[in-house]
Amino acid sequence: MLVKFHCATCNAKLSAETNAVSEGTTCPRCGAPIQIPTVTVGPGVVVDGFQIDRCIGHGGMGDVFLATQLSMNRRVAFKVLSPTFAANPELVERFNNEMRILANLNHPNIVTALKAGNDQGVHYLAMLYVDGEATDALVDMHGPFSEQEALRVGSEI
Repeated sequence: MLVKFHCATCNAKLSAETNAVSEGTTCPRCGAPIQIPTVTVGPGVVVDGFQIDRCIGHGGMGDVFLATQLSMNRRVAFKVLSPTFAANPELVERFNNEMRILANLNHPNIVTALKAGNDQGVHYLAMLYVDGEATDALVDMHGPFSEQEALRVGSEI
């Protein structure tokens, strides 16, 4: 996993793999000793070629981020399994099963899975990003759907 950070002395923009040994590392610009920060998945972090931009949602098993797939320069929804769940093999398998099921679905009203994997213990699923409001957010903002609207939405689902 690639982390981006700044030198505390000269403010140079730096990046390093999180598994890099930081002992004795120095800033290439000013020579000051630097410590590669420990990483949690969040803005600026690159996970397996996906740069995290911002959090867009929280689910039962983790967070969903807006990210950029660097190789394709496209926006994606990037679902990350919570570290608490990632420590449990049963829950990792459940997450992986969800990925396999989504990968085999092909329908205009179901988001497309692009890539899934594990980068240094970070289990993720990248999906096409669909800009818009979630159904539950619409209900929270405007109240329950009318019968006609509920039937229209239900028929699309």
